[in-house]
Amino acid sequence: IPGPEIDSGAFMSKMYPRDDAQSEFDYPVHRLFKLTKIMTAAQVKAPNNLDINGDPVRYVIKRGHTTFTTIGRLSGFESHTRHYGLLGTFDSIETVVFPYDNHSGPFSKGGDSGALIVGPEGEFVALLTGGTGPTDSSDITYGTLMVWLWEIIKAEFPGADPYFEIAE
Repeated sequence: IPGPEIDSGAFMSKMYPRDDAQSEFDYPVHRLFKLTKIMTAAQVKAPNNLDINGDPVRYVIKRGHTTFTTIGRLSGFESHTRHYGLLGTFDSIETVVFPYDNHSGPFSKGGDSGALIVGPEGEFVALLTGGTGPTDSSDITYGTLMVWLWEIIKAEFPGADPYFEIAE
């Protein structure tokens, strides 16, 4: 069952809350957002917009199973993590996404894991892996950086290509 969606005007206002900040986001036709590139590590670390207070920010978007479409603030920091298991260790590089503001609710909740976190210019940013915060919401969302993850995918599947066209 589709969840409540953000009205296109409200969505654009959230993505670009200031009149003096350049808009690079176009609301997608039919609500289908085409992803065309992978955000670089340098782009993840560099804000490309200003929030309503004039503070530097890079907004990201996620469509999850539980919280549906939400907009968050990419932290710009990366965290190197290691998970231990029966088959050995698994290292990853993750980033953090914060909620849009103090009044918008969480960026993600339980059940959103696996959702893509994307940038406003059609960039793959991260794969949502978890969060932390009060039991009914996540104050902090973690995602494995796609720029790092894609190197692993290419090594395992040399012919893989994340950009495909669907015939209409």
